[in-house]
Formats: sequence, C-alpha cells, structure tokens
Amino acid sequence: MTLKKHFPLQGPAEEPPKIAVGNQGRVLEQHSQLFESLANTVTALTTQQSEQHSQLAQITASLQDIATQLPQLRVASPASLAFANQAPVSSPASAPSAAAFPVSKPDKYDGSPDLCRGFLLQMSLFFVNSPVSVDAARISFFISRLTDKALDWATAIWPSIEGSTYEHFLKEFKLVFDHPHHGQSQGELLVKLRQGNRSVSDFALEFRTLAAGSGWNEPALRVMFRNGLRADVLAELACKDDGLPLDELIS
Repeated sequence: MTLKKHFPLQGPAEEPPKIAVGNQGRVLEQHSQLFESLANTVTALTTQQSEQHSQLAQITASLQDIATQLPQLRVASPASLAFANQAPVSSPASAPSAAAFPVSKPDKYDGSPDLCRGFLLQMSLFFVNSPVSVDAARISFFISRLTDKALDWATAIWPSIEGSTYEHFLKEFKLVFDHPHHGQSQGELLVKLRQGNRSVSDFALEFRTLAAGSGWNEPALRVMFRNGLRADVLAELACKDDGLPLDELIS
C-alpha cells in the first residue's frame, strides 16, 4: 500500500488578511490626502483672514481721518462758503501769486526834491506788489530808476553803501533828496499859500496836498484855508457856518 504525502492547500480563509491590509493601505492614503487638503484649506483661510484684518485696519484709519475733518467742515461759516462758490476759478496756466492789477515800474527820478515823495511812494507800492526780494536786489532796482542828478549821487555813494541794507540806503537817499519846496515844512507852506489868480479847485488841490503832511488839526486847517482865499471868494463863504467840516467848506 502506497502512502501519499499530502500537502496542505491554501484555502480561501488565508486570503482575507492580505485583502484587509491592502484596504487599510488605501484608506490610510485617502486619509493622508484628505488631511493634506484640510491643511491647505486652513492655510488659505488663515491668509484670507489676515488680508481681511489688514483691509479692516485701513478702513478704520480712513474713518478716523474723516471723523477728524468733520469738525473743520462744520465750523465753516456760510459767508465763507458763499465766497468760495462765487470765487472765479483761476486758470492752471496763471501763476497764483500774480497780482490782479500789476503795478507799473516807477518813472525815472532825476533828483528833483518836489518829486521825491511821489517817487518813493511808487517804489514802495511796486515792492509791495512784487515777489519778496533781498536788499541787494531792491537797491539795484532802485538805482536803475535814477537819472541825472540822482544817478550822479548814487554813483558817488555806491562804494560806501555796497552791501548795506535797503533801509540804510533809503535813509541816505532821503537825507539828500527828500526836501520838498526848498526845505520848507508843510506847515510853513500852508501859512504862505494863497489862491491868487487860480481857481478855487486848483487852490484846494494844493491845499489838501500840503494839509495831508502838515499834521495840523481840522480847526487850524479851516482857518488857514479861509486865510488863503481871495477876498471875493471869501465874501461868498461869509454866509457859511464857521464850524463846517473842512471837506464841506472846500466843496
């Protein structure tokens, strides 16, 4: 009798462990992918939240600026707002500092004492309506408007005043030329002023000019005005009240 060696056969019972291990591997891989996806999602949400915080901070800062400006807008008076609405819009090509009515250069000054104060007035107005300049520039422009005797004086005195202030230069100029009517004061000229053959209007014009610089009060000026008139004109004023203001008396 022949004995046969039996080898155990692998049955279906041994297959499930391998299948289970394979299934677990696939499940772990799915979990890993899911975890990675969740991690990416969390990172994106964190970044988005950070950007939102930054935008919120900018909005808050803008609101604070607006809140700061509101009181200034509230205190603006209606008159100022009306003026702003009526103000003409300047052309972009025009300079904002340009004067609306440019002042012409003063006429040349020849050194005549009687014309000195008018020349100084024109120079003062020209400088006021011109851009701010240094003393040297003002002195240079001043001398450029001199001629004849005045220019001769500036030429002679230049070595001693070069580099000085405009105030010092002006003081030296006045010492030489600011002596109208041969050095007589305005009051002295008023005392000597007479109408003569002139019209009342011409006499009144010279009288007003001298009176403006005399420093006299109105009662004294009324007396001097009557004193300078011709006898026939003075007779016409006899019916007028002596207490009339000077302007009414002259008119």
